[in-house]
Amino acid sequence: MKRTLALGGSIALVIAAIWIGIALMDQPSQRDKDTVSCPVYFFGTLSQTIPGDHLTSRWKIYSYDGEKGTAKVTVSASPLSTPARPSSCRLDIERAPETPGKASDWRVGHVIKPDSFRGKTVRYRVAIKSEQDILLDSGQIYVYDGVNAIAAPTPRLTQEWRTYEVTFKVDPAATTFELWFRLLLDKGTVKPGKGTVYFVPEVEIQGG
Repeated sequence: MKRTLALGGSIALVIAAIWIGIALMDQPSQRDKDTVSCPVYFFGTLSQTIPGDHLTSRWKIYSYDGEKGTAKVTVSASPLSTPARPSSCRLDIERAPETPGKASDWRVGHVIKPDSFRGKTVRYRVAIKSEQDILLDSGQIYVYDGVNAIAAPTPRLTQEWRTYEVTFKVDPAATTFELWFRLLLDKGTVKPGKGTVYFVPEVEIQGG
């Protein structure tokens, strides 16, 4: 897999993290608490300490309708694989805003108890591809621990697997450990507003 750190560099990540922090503080009450089964892959000791089968792990869906409405997406597990992993999570985008509005949000995330992560440095890596090129001007992957967040933008998805990643030091006082893939935020757009996306998330404690 090609490894890409979108808008690579620490400055881009810091800016994205600040943006995420503001969004988390300002966001409205969660409207959609649906959960779906999708694969998430844990490296090394994490694969033994995280309970449950990673292939049936429950991902939460968060959506909020803004001026143009949020994305309507069907989420499911898929046998489509990367060279390193046997299956992926599939997002069928049925409808998403192609012109800017405001306040919209759509993301899918995996929320884990923070016990195994507090005070440790974690790498969150996501391989992503789509059935056609898709532009996500507010798309990103990010990690949030209840105290801080860090993100990597995913502005352009292609028919080739691209890998995005962040390295995150989890706060010793973390109240949660959350992994997210966001398609849309606030005035963001999805172009075209219909398509299919596949992503394969991996989590590893550095040096663990």
